[in-house]
Amino acid sequence: MTVNPEEFDDIFSLICQDSLEHFALFDSWEVGKAMFAVIIVYCNATMEEKVPFLFDLFDFDHSKMISQDELVLLMLCTTRGLCKVVGKPRPATDSLEVLATDAFSRIDRDQNGRISLDELSEWIVHERTVMTYLAKFANTRVIYENQVQYDLMLKELSTAFLNFAEPEKDKLKFQCFEEICEEMIQRYFPAAGKHEINFLLQTMKETMKNTRSLVKYGESNVSDNAISMDAFFLVLSPFIAFLAADDDGEDSINIKELKILLWLMFGSEPSSKMVENFINALDSNHDGALNAMEWVSYALETNKQTGSQRHFDSTRTSTVV
Repeated sequence: MTVNPEEFDDIFSLICQDSLEHFALFDSWEVGKAMFAVIIVYCNATMEEKVPFLFDLFDFDHSKMISQDELVLLMLCTTRGLCKVVGKPRPATDSLEVLATDAFSRIDRDQNGRISLDELSEWIVHERTVMTYLAKFANTRVIYENQVQYDLMLKELSTAFLNFAEPEKDKLKFQCFEEICEEMIQRYFPAAGKHEINFLLQTMKETMKNTRSLVKYGESNVSDNAISMDAFFLVLSPFIAFLAADDDGEDSINIKELKILLWLMFGSEPSSKMVENFINALDSNHDGALNAMEWVSYALETNKQTGSQRHFDSTRTSTVV
C-alpha cells in the first residue's frame, strides 16, 4: 500500500494545512511507505494498536507473515521517516540493516525465516529499548501544536511591537510607550482581564528597574513611560507559553497542561516527578492548578537566578539561554 501526493491531499486536505508539504516531510524515500509509517507512529493510539498497521503496511504478499527483508524495510522506512520529521540525523542504512537482522533472529523463535504479527507485537511491546526509542518520536506529537501556537504568537507580537517601536536613546534597541504596549496586549490576548494586563505591565516596568539597578554607571536608555523590547518579551514569553499550554482555555493550568508548559519553556519532555514537584511548589492557593501570574512570576525569578529560562530575545527568535 502506497499513496501519491494527490491522493494524500484528497485524504488530508480537510484537516491539514499545506498537506503536500506534510507529504514531502513524511515521505523520506519518496515511495509512500515512510509517510504511512510516520502517521501510524504519531497517531493517538497505544503501541499495541499501532503494530498491526505497521505489520500490514510491510506485509507485501499479504501472507500474514513478514520476511527478514520486509522487516529491514519496515525499520528503515519508519526510522528514517521519523528522523526526518523531528529533524534528527538519519541513521546509516548499514547500521539499521544490522539492527534489523539481529532483531529478526531474536523474534523468529521457531527459526522458520518468517515472523508473525504476534511475534512482532510481543517483541516491540516488551523490548524496552524499542518502546523507549519509539516514544521519543510519538511524544513529539503532544508538543507540536502547542509549539507552533507559541512560536506564531511570538512572531506576530514581535512584528506588531516593531511596527510601533521607537529607537531607545542609544538607538541600538527598541521601545514602545506603555499605552501602546497595553493596546497590543488587549488586542492579541482579548481574554486577559484588566488585573492580568496591569500585572504584566507592572512586571515589565519592574524588570526594567531591576536591570537599571545592575548598571553602575550611565543613565537608562529607555524613555519615560516607555517599555523596552527586552522587558516586553521577557515578561510576555512565559505568558504566551502559558496560553499555548492552556488547552481548555480556562485561564489555569492543570497538571496535564503543566507538562506541556514545562516542555515548551525548557525544550525537553519533563518527567512525571518533575511536573508533580512544580505543581506542588508553585500552586500558592493549593487548588491543583496554576494561574498565569503565578507562572510568569516563577519564570522571571528563574531567569534572574539561573539564566536558564527560555525567553524571547532581541533577534526575535525563541532561545534557551
